[in-house]
Amino acid sequence: MSHVKNQPSQSAKREELDKFVVRLPDGMRELIADKAKEQRRSMNMEIIQRLVDSFEADLELQRLQAALDDAHFRIRSLQEQVQGATA
Repeated sequence: MSHVKNQPSQSAKREELDKFVVRLPDGMRELIADKAKEQRRSMNMEIIQRLVDSFEADLELQRLQAALDDAHFRIRSLQEQVQGATA
């Protein structure tokens, strides 16, 4: 017996997906189509991957900003220690 019968059909899966209409500025559709072709994926997958990449980049920027803030705090603390030791 195949397990495939218990899985929803491709059309049923598509019905479950959230759909969202986006108005693209002039030239954007062609740019997406070109990049999708370069990456050998559908335009839909190209858009999704670029959104995922964007969100991941946001998280990485937040992580880097927190590390930078921590480094600035440590530098200030060391500067205060040096100033206290030389006073």
